[in-house]
Amino acid sequence: MPPIEKTATVHWEGQGRQGKGAISTPSYAEVVKPVNQRAVGRWQRYRPWFEGEALDTLAPWIERLEHAQRLQGALSALTAAVVGVILNLAVWFALHVFFAQVTKSTLGPVTLWQPQVNSLEWPLVVLATVSGYLLLWRHWSIPAVLGVAATASLLWRLAA
Repeated sequence: MPPIEKTATVHWEGQGRQGKGAISTPSYAEVVKPVNQRAVGRWQRYRPWFEGEALDTLAPWIERLEHAQRLQGALSALTAAVVGVILNLAVWFALHVFFAQVTKSTLGPVTLWQPQVNSLEWPLVVLATVSGYLLLWRHWSIPAVLGVAATASLLWRLAA
């Protein structure tokens, strides 16, 4: 696998990164590569566990799959479909969690969910934002974040 090409290095003197070195960003070419192309030779790192009879049995299949352009296109299409479904579910859940009232409009095969803006549950938005911050930037464990979120939610309900 070729090394990741770096085009920019950022030195950040902010408090969160102090003393932790530089932040490198991948090049444009690295970012726009197709999703599955980077995984084509990834099995090679597990080669020691397949030495001998297992590798001899799998070798013809591995050779065929590495050069199967149609299969790579199909896998890319499948990956795009899965990402689309996950995005659709994320939007649906966000609308139904953050808004108390959501109406459904159907135009043929297209369904549009419209939230009532005045029914936004601000405490839930704040709770989700704080949870995301704790998970992604503070690197807290999931059980710790769930504990904080459950406690905050309970206190909010008791205060209401």
